[in-house]
Amino acid sequence: MLISSSTLSAFLLGIVLYAMPNSSQAVDRAPSNLANSVRDDSNTLILAKNHREKRKMGGKKKMGKRAAKAPYEYFEAKGLFATGLVPVFPEGLDCPPISSPYGSQTRYDGSQRNNSHHDYHNGMDISLEPGTPLLAVADGTVVHKGTAGQLVGNYVWLHLAPQSTQLSIHIFARYQHLDEPSPLNVGDLVKAGDIVGSGGATGTTGGHFGSSGYSHLHLIFSTGPSADHQVSPDKPLIKHATQNYLDPLGLYLDKSMGAVTNHALRDLSSDQKKVSVPVRTTDGRTVPKGANLVWPLACQ
Repeated sequence: MLISSSTLSAFLLGIVLYAMPNSSQAVDRAPSNLANSVRDDSNTLILAKNHREKRKMGGKKKMGKRAAKAPYEYFEAKGLFATGLVPVFPEGLDCPPISSPYGSQTRYDGSQRNNSHHDYHNGMDISLEPGTPLLAVADGTVVHKGTAGQLVGNYVWLHLAPQSTQLSIHIFARYQHLDEPSPLNVGDLVKAGDIVGSGGATGTTGGHFGSSGYSHLHLIFSTGPSADHQVSPDKPLIKHATQNYLDPLGLYLDKSMGAVTNHALRDLSSDQKKVSVPVRTTDGRTVPKGANLVWPLACQ
């Protein structure tokens, strides 16, 4: 049977057109979270790796909504909400930025948080390379340390007294997700800028962040009227009189403002919420010179 050249051409063209995907199909196959894997900071590779790992695993089964431990009014009274404070680092230095601020209801990648305090972030997150030194933000005393499970990992607690912070409150600061248990012992004294441990991803694997976890520092400030406290021996908890929350950025605020609660911080003007942060550099300098507080990670 003979086939004309025009018929053969039409037949071949039909095969080609049938095999080509249309534009909507091409868009559907593009990674929907590509934008979330790109950040304009030094942790781009870490975050992109985590997203690639989750896609490779086919994603995690979505967890059910966690029940709140108490009505939101309870947490609001303790200061669990976004304050709007913004860090301003010394000019000319490259400092590790906040990846998820205090009071946020989303993670660094934009996903919704799922926790037992109405999805509010009770600390601040700073993305980092595993093994990055973590610094004491002020002179303090080690009051608790250990290893917990999911959500916490390795941790260390410092007590920061008013004489070291120039605030009228006592601060209990928990550093968590340490790469290894802190080398410090309970009772050790630390100076601002001393290394208290190394950052990592302990306590973050197997959940939202997949098998690779998410390497970062989660820093929590719990405040009270005195140094009196009780330690939960096998738990990452400290109990004291009030246990109010404080946005860690509030530590660096100009003390003349007298703001020692998140409610007071929230009520500041936009200009007052720009917080000048003193830092320690990787070569050991304190900027500005003589500052008694520093950022928890060194700047370059």
